[in-house]
Amino acid sequence: MICSGIVSPNYKQGNRFFDGACKFFFVKLMEFNKFPKSQAFMINLKSYAGDPVLPFIECAIPSEESDGCKISDWSANIPQIDGQNERVFLEFSE
Repeated sequence: MICSGIVSPNYKQGNRFFDGACKFFFVKLMEFNKFPKSQAFMINLKSYAGDPVLPFIECAIPSEESDGCKISDWSANIPQIDGQNERVFLEFSE
């Protein structure tokens, strides 16, 4: 599982965060002007076009800067959004 979102500061209190590998990307944090303080906040929905090798469609909560979806490509666990490589902010894996 690959997901992106904003993490609660209390996430260490639980023994399970997400099943599988979960990655958080700094580019997502830039889309909001404030963050929740007491709960995790998931912002993306992904949809594969029938084949997990193909790019997926990523939709974030609408904001003043963005109200649409992006087509994201993955290569060697590095996301590429709109033709530009993005850098991982935090990464959790089991």
